[in-house]
Amino acid sequence: MDLKVAGSTPVTRPSFGFGRQFRAVMSRLLNSEAPQDESFGSSALWIGRERHANSAAKFWSSLLDEIVADYPVCDALRMEALTETALSRDLLFPETLLQKDMDVLEHGNFREAMHKAVEELNLYGLPGAVGIRLLSGDREILARELPMDCMDAELFPYMVVWLLEWAGVEPRQWNDETVKGRLAADDRRRQYTLDFALDSIHVSEGLYRRILSVEFSRETLAQP
Repeated sequence: MDLKVAGSTPVTRPSFGFGRQFRAVMSRLLNSEAPQDESFGSSALWIGRERHANSAAKFWSSLLDEIVADYPVCDALRMEALTETALSRDLLFPETLLQKDMDVLEHGNFREAMHKAVEELNLYGLPGAVGIRLLSGDREILARELPMDCMDAELFPYMVVWLLEWAGVEPRQWNDETVKGRLAADDRRRQYTLDFALDSIHVSEGLYRRILSVEFSRETLAQP
C-alpha cells in the first residue's frame, strides 16, 4: 500500500516480515472531491534547529494545511486506530527494519518466510482503518475514516512516533497509558503548534487502541 500525501521521498516499512514501500504524492485526506492544492504540506519541517525531511513531516503538515483551508473553525482533532505495533525509536527508521527483514530472508528459508507471512495475513487480516474527528471546541464538525490508500492502522504508529520524538518525550514513556507532548514546527513559511495526548488502551494480548488527541494552530510567518 502506498501512502498518498504531498510529495516526499519514499519511505519503506516492514509488513508481515517483508518490506513495503509507500510514496507520498499529492492527495487530500479528508475531502477527495475537492480540487488538489499543491500548497498543502511541506517537504521538510524545522523543529528547533533540526531539519526533518521525511514522510511524517509531509503527512502532518499536509493534514493541518487541509484542515485550516477547508475547516477553518477547527482547532482540534482526534485520531484512533487499533494496532499491534509497539511504539519505539525503531519506527523512526523503517529502512533499518526493512534491512533486518531482508537479512532474515537472505540467510533463511524464503519459502518458509512466505508461508509465515501468509499465515499472519490470514490470522490478522488487512490493516484496519484510522478514524478521525475534527472539533471546534466541544463541537464535532467532521467524523470519518481516512482513506485506506492514504493511511491505515499499520502506518499510523510510524506517524505518531515522530510527534513523540519531536516533542522530546522519552521513548520509555511512549507506550504508557497516557503520554502528553507539545511541539512547534515550521517550514520557514508557516508555523505549526501542536499540544497532544496519546492514550493507549490495552484491548487484548498485543493489541492496543491508540487515541491521539491534538489541539493545534497554524500561523503564517513574516517573510524577510
